[in-house]
Amino acid sequence: MKKALLMLVLVLTLASSAVAGWTGAVADRNVSYYVGPEPSWYLAQYARAAVGPEGNIYLAWRQGRSGETYELYFGKSTDNGTSWSSETADRRINANDGQHACGSPVAGERPLDMDMDNSGNIYVVWAESLGSADAFEIMLLKSTDQGDNWIHSDADFPVSYTGAPNVNAYDPSLGIDYNNNMYVVWHQNAPSGHAEIHIGKSTDLGDTWTSSLADRVISFDDGYAAANPDIIVDRNNNIYVVWAESESGDITSKKIHYGKSTDGGATFNSETADLPISTGIRSSSDPYILADLQNNIYVIWRATRASVSPFYYEVFFTGSTDGGSNWSGLAGPILVDRGTADGSGVFYPAVAITTEGNLAAVWNETPTGFSDAEIFASYSYDGGVTWTGNTDIDLLSYPDGHGAYRPDIFVSRGDTFHVFWNEGVASSGYYDIHYSKGDTLGTALPVPGSISGHVFEQDGTTPIADVFVDTYDSLDQRIEVDTTGSAGEYDVTVYAGTYRQHFSKPGYDEADLIDIVVLSGETTPVSINMVAISGCQYLPGDINGNGFTNGIDVTYGVAFLKGGTPPPDTCFDCPAVGQNLMAAGDVNGSCGFNGIDITFFVAYLKQLQPALLFCPSCPPATRRD
Repeated sequence: MKKALLMLVLVLTLASSAVAGWTGAVADRNVSYYVGPEPSWYLAQYARAAVGPEGNIYLAWRQGRSGETYELYFGKSTDNGTSWSSETADRRINANDGQHACGSPVAGERPLDMDMDNSGNIYVVWAESLGSADAFEIMLLKSTDQGDNWIHSDADFPVSYTGAPNVNAYDPSLGIDYNNNMYVVWHQNAPSGHAEIHIGKSTDLGDTWTSSLADRVISFDDGYAAANPDIIVDRNNNIYVVWAESESGDITSKKIHYGKSTDGGATFNSETADLPISTGIRSSSDPYILADLQNNIYVIWRATRASVSPFYYEVFFTGSTDGGSNWSGLAGPILVDRGTADGSGVFYPAVAITTEGNLAAVWNETPTGFSDAEIFASYSYDGGVTWTGNTDIDLLSYPDGHGAYRPDIFVSRGDTFHVFWNEGVASSGYYDIHYSKGDTLGTALPVPGSISGHVFEQDGTTPIADVFVDTYDSLDQRIEVDTTGSAGEYDVTVYAGTYRQHFSKPGYDEADLIDIVVLSGETTPVSINMVAISGCQYLPGDINGNGFTNGIDVTYGVAFLKGGTPPPDTCFDCPAVGQNLMAAGDVNGSCGFNGIDITFFVAYLKQLQPALLFCPSCPPATRRD
C-alpha cells in the first residue's frame, strides 16, 4: 500500500486546497451488507441518495447475486453518515416478482433515481420489465415514514404508459418542485422509431400520473435519438431537463441539449427546436444537472474532443445565470478534469454544490499508475468558470486495486459532502456500495445555534404535547421537523440565520412564528399559543384521509360499504344529525354515507357534478395534514 500511495502523489500531485479529510481515501467504507463468498457472484450498484429535513441520509441501490434477480435495497443514516442501517442487514424495498430491477443487462446509464418532497416523503424510480424483453417501464416506490415502510413494495407501480407500442423506457430522473408537484423524465422510443425524452407529472404525491394515461415527449422529434435525461427544479419552480442527442446519423456528434418549462410542465421550449448547450466536443453522454439557491444552473457531462480513435473521455461543464437564455459552454469547451490522454478516460460524472456556491464534481477514472478505477474530484470556487481538476485531482476512494465505479455526490446540512459508488471486494464478481465523506471546501464548519420553544393553550400556561413543529429557512425550505414533549417543549439545532416555524396538531388552528433570528453558538427562546377549534375536521371526498380527493377515495369508500375498514375522517358526534356520520364520504350533502355518495363522487370525477358537497349540519373545520 505504501508504494501505491507514493505513486499516487508522484503522478497526480494531489491538491492541498481540496476537501479536508475524505474518509473513504483513508480506508474502505462499505455501507451495504456483504453476505460473504457463498454465491458465485454478488453485485450492488447504482447508488442514489437523498437528505431529509430531519437530517437523515437515505440511500437506494440495486443488488443481486447468483441464482436471484436484481432488486432494490435501502439504507439510512441518522447520524450524518457515521453509521448505516444497511451495514448489518439487507433491506429489499421493491416487489420480488422475478424481473430484474433496472434490467439485466442494465436499462440505461442511470437506471434508478431517488428524491424527497417538502413533506419528507421519499420516492424511488427505476426501469423494470413488465415480463417481456421489450417492455421496460418506469416504476415508483414511496415511503411516508423515513424509509421504514414502502408503498408499492408488494407489486410494481408503473408511472409510464404501459399501453404504448413504443417500449423500453430507460434512465429515469426524478424532480420535485416546492409545491410538491413531481416530475419524472426518461428516454423511450417515439413513434418515429428512435428515442426521445418523455415526461410524467403527479400533483398528488405520486398517487396518480399523467404519463400513465398517454406518452408525452418534450424533446424535438427531428429523427435523431435523445438519451440519458436528468432533471432539476429551481426555487421558482422552473423545470430544466438536459440530455444527450445526436445531430446527424453519426452518433459521435452527440451534444448536450436542454428543455425548460415555466408553467409546471405544460409546455417546454425544447418541443419545437433543438437547444444545444455545448459545442466543440463529441460523443457527449451522462449529463448531470443542478441548481443553486439563486437559481443558477450547472451541468457537467462526459465527452471527448477527439475526432479519431483513441477517444479519451473527459468531464466538461456548462452553466447559465439567466434562466437558460445563455450558456457558458457555448463559448467553447470548459474542462473540469486534467484533460490529458492518461489511462482510460473518465466515466459517470456527478456534481454537487454548497450553500456558498462552491462546486464539487466526481467521476471514476484509471490514471497511469493505478491498477483499477478510483473515484476522483475537482472543485470550482467561481461558479464553474475555473476548476482545480485542470491541474490537481483529489482522490476520494481508497486505492487498493479494487475497481470503483459510478459515483454519486450530494451535500448535507453544514455543507458536508457525501459520495457513494460501487466497488469490488476481495474476489472479482463481488461489488458493494462504498462511501466517502468530506468536509466543506476549504472552510471550517460553522458553529450552529438553536431555537428553544414552548407551545401552550390559548391561556398561555397549559402546555400542548405532540404538536408538529416545522422549521423553514429564509428561502422557505423546510429544514427541521420536531414534536413537542409533555411540557410543550421542543428544541431544534440550526445554523445562524432567520427562520419561520409552523405549528400543527389535529384539533387546533395552525399557527406560525416568523422572523426568528438565530446567532452562531446561541439559543433563541420562543413561545406560541394555539387555539383549539370546534367542528368536524375532514376534507369532503377525502375518504381515505390522505389529504387528496381522487379515484382512490372512491375505491376506499366502496370497500368500506362492503364491510371494509372505516374511513379515518369521521364525525361521530354530530348533534344536529343525531347519529354518527362518515363525514368525508358524504359528498352529496345528505348527512349520511351510502352508495348514492359513491355515484355522486364518480359523476364529480367525470366533471358531471361541479363540486363535492358536505353535510350542512356538520361543516368541515380547518384541516391539517
